[in-house]
Amino acid sequence: MKAYMKKANEFWLTNVYNNLNEGGVWIWKDELMMFKREGKKLLCDEESYDKVSKIISEEFLVKTFKKY
Repeated sequence: MKAYMKKANEFWLTNVYNNLNEGGVWIWKDELMMFKREGKKLLCDEESYDKVSKIISEEFLVKTFKKY
């Protein structure tokens, strides 16, 4: 994936994160994956973490997502 596409995804995911309250859930409907805001991270399972890692930078992944 090209760098500008990853940046666009990061911008969109930042907006998703900012609009979730603590305990809020975002569902990636196309992939049937769930992410839950807990503190400063979006929690997800390993499969979801791997999937989202393909559409964003490693730095943004580590900063924003966490596997449970």
